[in-house]
Amino acid sequence: MSKVTEPTGAIRVGGPVLGASATLRVFGDALEPNEVTRLLGPAPTASYRAGDAVSPRLTARRKMGMWCLDSSLSRTAPLSSHVIELLARLPSDPTIWSEIQRRFSADVYCGVDVKVPNSGMGLTSEAIEALAVRRLSIEFDLYAFLPEEAPNQVE
Repeated sequence: MSKVTEPTGAIRVGGPVLGASATLRVFGDALEPNEVTRLLGPAPTASYRAGDAVSPRLTARRKMGMWCLDSSLSRTAPLSSHVIELLARLPSDPTIWSEIQRRFSADVYCGVDVKVPNSGMGLTSEAIEALAVRRLSIEFDLYAFLPEEAPNQVE
Protein backbone atom coordinates (compact mmCIF):
# COMPACT_ATOMS: atom_id res chain seq x y z
CA MET A 1 0.00 0.00 0.00
CA SER A 2 1.32 3.45 -0.84
CA LYS A 3 1.77 6.18 1.72
CA VAL A 4 -0.61 9.14 1.37
CA THR A 5 0.92 12.56 1.80
CA GLU A 6 -0.43 16.07 1.70
CA PRO A 7 0.21 18.01 -1.52
CA THR A 8 3.36 20.12 -1.32
CA GLY A 9 2.52 23.54 0.09
CA ALA A 10 -0.95 22.49 1.30
CA ILE A 11 -2.26 24.80 3.97
CA ARG A 12 -4.78 23.56 6.55
CA VAL A 13 -7.01 26.03 8.33
CA GLY A 14 -8.97 24.95 11.39
CA GLY A 15 -8.60 21.84 13.43
CA PRO A 16 -7.45 18.33 12.74
CA VAL A 17 -9.61 15.44 11.65
CA LEU A 18 -9.76 12.99 14.57
CA GLY A 19 -10.62 9.92 12.59
CA ALA A 20 -11.96 8.60 9.32
CA SER A 21 -13.35 5.42 7.77
CA ALA A 22 -14.47 4.28 4.32
CA THR A 23 -16.99 1.61 3.33
CA LEU A 24 -18.04 0.39 -0.11
CA ARG A 25 -21.83 0.05 -0.08
CA VAL A 26 -23.88 -1.81 -2.70
CA PHE A 27 -27.70 -1.69 -2.46
CA GLY A 28 -30.47 -3.25 -4.52
CA ASP A 29 -34.02 -4.57 -4.34
CA ALA A 30 -32.99 -7.99 -5.65
CA LEU A 31 -29.42 -7.95 -4.32
CA GLU A 32 -28.07 -11.39 -3.43
CA PRO A 33 -24.94 -10.93 -1.27
CA ASN A 34 -23.25 -14.09 -2.61
CA GLU A 35 -23.60 -12.78 -6.16
CA VAL A 36 -21.94 -9.46 -5.25
CA THR A 37 -19.15 -11.37 -3.49
CA ARG A 38 -18.67 -13.44 -6.64
CA LEU A 39 -18.35 -10.26 -8.73
CA LEU A 40 -16.12 -8.29 -6.36
CA GLY A 41 -14.06 -10.96 -4.60
CA PRO A 42 -13.73 -10.33 -0.87
CA ALA A 43 -16.32 -11.44 1.66
CA PRO A 44 -18.44 -8.52 2.87
CA THR A 45 -18.09 -6.90 6.27
CA ALA A 46 -21.90 -7.05 6.46
CA SER A 47 -24.73 -8.01 4.12
CA TYR A 48 -28.44 -8.79 4.00
CA ARG A 49 -31.26 -9.46 1.53
CA ALA A 50 -34.54 -7.63 1.05
CA GLY A 51 -37.03 -9.15 3.47
CA ASP A 52 -34.44 -10.12 6.10
CA ALA A 53 -35.32 -9.15 9.66
CA VAL A 54 -33.81 -5.83 10.81
CA SER A 55 -33.19 -7.35 14.24
CA PRO A 56 -34.15 -10.56 16.05
CA ARG A 57 -36.16 -8.40 18.49
CA LEU A 58 -38.14 -6.51 15.81
CA THR A 59 -40.75 -7.51 13.25
CA ALA A 60 -39.46 -4.89 10.78
CA ARG A 61 -38.02 -6.23 7.52
CA ARG A 62 -35.26 -4.87 5.26
CA LYS A 63 -36.68 -3.01 2.25
CA MET A 64 -33.68 -3.76 0.04
CA GLY A 65 -30.53 -5.84 0.03
CA MET A 66 -27.12 -4.49 1.03
CA TRP A 67 -23.50 -5.64 0.71
CA CYS A 68 -20.71 -3.60 2.29
CA LEU A 69 -16.97 -3.82 2.78
CA ASP A 70 -15.09 -1.68 5.32
CA SER A 71 -11.55 -0.37 5.09
CA SER A 72 -9.25 -2.41 7.34
CA LEU A 73 -7.23 0.61 8.50
CA SER A 74 -7.36 2.30 11.91
CA ARG A 75 -9.67 5.33 12.13
CA THR A 76 -6.55 7.46 12.69
CA ALA A 77 -5.35 6.83 9.11
CA PRO A 78 -5.96 9.63 6.57
CA LEU A 79 -9.22 9.41 4.62
CA SER A 80 -7.41 8.94 1.30
CA SER A 81 -5.55 5.95 2.76
CA HIS A 82 -8.89 4.36 3.69
CA VAL A 83 -10.29 4.86 0.18
CA ILE A 84 -7.14 3.57 -1.53
CA GLU A 85 -6.79 0.51 0.76
CA LEU A 86 -10.46 -0.38 0.37
CA LEU A 87 -10.56 -0.10 -3.42
CA ALA A 88 -7.19 -1.88 -3.85
CA ARG A 89 -8.91 -5.01 -2.49
CA LEU A 90 -11.49 -4.85 -5.28
CA PRO A 91 -11.25 -5.36 -9.05
CA SER A 92 -10.70 -2.33 -11.29
CA ASP A 93 -12.21 -4.03 -14.38
CA PRO A 94 -14.72 -1.55 -15.87
CA THR A 95 -16.93 -4.44 -17.07
CA ILE A 96 -17.50 -5.62 -13.49
CA TRP A 97 -18.28 -2.09 -12.26
CA SER A 98 -20.60 -1.44 -15.21
CA GLU A 99 -22.57 -4.52 -14.19
CA ILE A 100 -22.62 -3.45 -10.54
CA GLN A 101 -23.80 0.06 -11.51
CA ARG A 102 -26.40 -1.28 -13.98
CA ARG A 103 -27.99 -3.63 -11.46
CA PHE A 104 -27.41 -1.93 -8.13
CA SER A 105 -26.63 1.36 -6.44
CA ALA A 106 -23.01 1.61 -5.22
CA ASP A 107 -20.94 4.26 -3.45
CA VAL A 108 -18.15 4.75 -0.96
CA TYR A 109 -19.42 6.03 2.38
CA CYS A 110 -16.94 7.93 4.56
CA GLY A 111 -17.31 8.78 8.22
CA VAL A 112 -15.15 11.67 9.43
CA ASP A 113 -14.73 12.69 13.10
CA VAL A 114 -13.93 16.34 13.89
CA LYS A 115 -13.76 18.30 17.14
CA VAL A 116 -13.52 21.94 16.09
CA PRO A 117 -15.35 24.04 13.49
CA ASN A 118 -13.62 24.44 10.15
CA SER A 119 -11.74 21.15 10.38
CA GLY A 120 -10.60 20.03 6.97
CA MET A 121 -9.54 17.02 4.99
CA GLY A 122 -9.18 16.15 1.36
CA LEU A 123 -8.70 13.29 -1.06
CA THR A 124 -5.51 12.69 -3.01
CA SER A 125 -5.57 12.36 -6.79
CA GLU A 126 -4.79 8.64 -6.31
CA ALA A 127 -7.95 8.16 -4.23
CA ILE A 128 -10.04 10.18 -6.69
CA GLU A 129 -8.70 8.11 -9.60
CA ALA A 130 -9.50 4.83 -7.80
CA LEU A 131 -13.10 6.05 -7.34
CA ALA A 132 -13.40 7.33 -10.92
CA VAL A 133 -12.12 4.11 -12.53
CA ARG A 134 -14.93 2.26 -10.75
CA ARG A 135 -17.46 5.06 -11.41
CA LEU A 136 -18.20 5.30 -7.68
CA SER A 137 -19.62 8.35 -5.97
CA ILE A 138 -18.49 9.25 -2.48
CA GLU A 139 -20.68 10.18 0.49
CA PHE A 140 -19.46 11.95 3.64
CA ASP A 141 -20.93 11.84 7.12
CA LEU A 142 -19.26 14.32 9.48
CA TYR A 143 -19.37 13.62 13.21
CA ALA A 144 -18.63 16.70 15.32
CA PHE A 145 -17.58 16.17 18.93
CA LEU A 146 -17.25 18.71 21.70
CA PRO A 147 -13.63 18.69 22.92
CA GLU A 148 -14.52 16.68 26.05
CA GLU A 149 -16.43 14.07 23.96
CA ALA A 150 -13.85 13.51 21.25
CA PRO A 151 -12.43 9.99 21.01
CA ASN A 152 -8.65 9.68 20.54
CA GLN A 153 -8.09 13.42 20.62
CA VAL A 154 -5.36 14.66 18.30
CA GLU A 155 -3.46 17.76 19.38
